[in-house]
Amino acid sequence: MKKTEINFTVAGFRFKIIFEKTELQYIKKKLMKDIKAILTGFIYPNSNISVDFCIRLVENKRFKTCCIKKTNYIEFFTLENSKTARCSYQISVFQLEMIIRNFLLKALKDKGFILHSSANKKGNKSILFLGDSGAGKSTIMRLLDKKYPALADDSVIIKKEHKRFFLYQTPFIEKESWVKKNSNKYIIDKIFILKKASFFKIEKILDKKFIFQNLMKQLFTEKPYYKKQIYSIASFVKQIDEFYYLFFTKDQNKLFKFINKYGL
Repeated sequence: MKKTEINFTVAGFRFKIIFEKTELQYIKKKLMKDIKAILTGFIYPNSNISVDFCIRLVENKRFKTCCIKKTNYIEFFTLENSKTARCSYQISVFQLEMIIRNFLLKALKDKGFILHSSANKKGNKSILFLGDSGAGKSTIMRLLDKKYPALADDSVIIKKEHKRFFLYQTPFIEKESWVKKNSNKYIIDKIFILKKASFFKIEKILDKKFIFQNLMKQLFTEKPYYKKQIYSIASFVKQIDEFYYLFFTKDQNKLFKFINKYGL
């Protein structure tokens, strides 16, 4: 029956999930277990440190069902204020992810963005892979994992801190659930736009307008934050000078031979 909490940090922003008292003990325990599984690596011990955003889970035995153009939906959360969301214990982890993403976009403002990208670790740095659906983002991430540990399969957070951009992992559910995640930040080394081919080749991209357009296509955003996200992407493109095409084929041995010869 007691109130419990989970504290976690994403991209340097502190979150708190408060589980208010409830008689729905089975649902509470199941939800806590699912949330902890997703947030493994992001959770930090309970403390009195102030948080940036709070999500309160409350007992709600009545649901408000809305109808827009004959489409019914259940309102799964409400905002108590700009930094606190309230939702019921019947929420799913996917809906909880939407709340966290919305808060992250609000916190990032014009200093960062969430990008549809895979990524791997290179020493204490990160390399990113962009491309349309089917371009091979997940494929290249898996092929490189043996030498360059995977950081992301689908989404990353790019954040500007002290005039420098860093990559953070997201706690979001992705196709490749085996990727280990945490709240660490990584210097961005190179960004590759993928091209499937029958050969291996790296070619530098000099056209900044083309880079900007490609990044915009891979942006996770919502309407209230769109203009600030454009500014953030433009700043990123202007500052980072390590954009490349990577032509590759699905052959791990040949890939590593290419990397050993030409680098990555």
